[in-house]
Amino acid sequence: MAMPSARIQLPDGSPAPAAARREIRQRLGAWGCSDGIWVDTVCGVAHELVSNAVRHGGGCTGVLLRLTGDEIIMEVTDRSPAAPGPRDGGYGLLIIGELAEAWGVEPVDEGKRIWVRMARPQVATRSGVHEAGVCRVR
Repeated sequence: MAMPSARIQLPDGSPAPAAARREIRQRLGAWGCSDGIWVDTVCGVAHELVSNAVRHGGGCTGVLLRLTGDEIIMEVTDRSPAAPGPRDGGYGLLIIGELAEAWGVEPVDEGKRIWVRMARPQVATRSGVHEAGVCRVR
């Protein structure tokens, strides 16, 4: 069975981060992701990455989401080849580093791709561990 994925095109400029949050929330809901806190976290990370692409990367050229069995992989591309880093006292990438299982940067033809992997949460119970935020592929 193919895992769900979505390529999201965003408007240019300052509306892009909010549009990314809305579209990602809608896609995750359509994929059956029910853990509101996890969805909020994914959307927050997307907002930060898209904001950085708009502010420092010459504009966001797209977002790709892929849902696997136990994580989501999100890729944000922009027009700048410059590696991301802390700017103007910002903490966005440090926060992303804490929330994501892993993240990295790859050059692409006309800029760069920043990717993050975010695991679905698991909750300990008396009888063991079960998955919270279940996503059912429809």
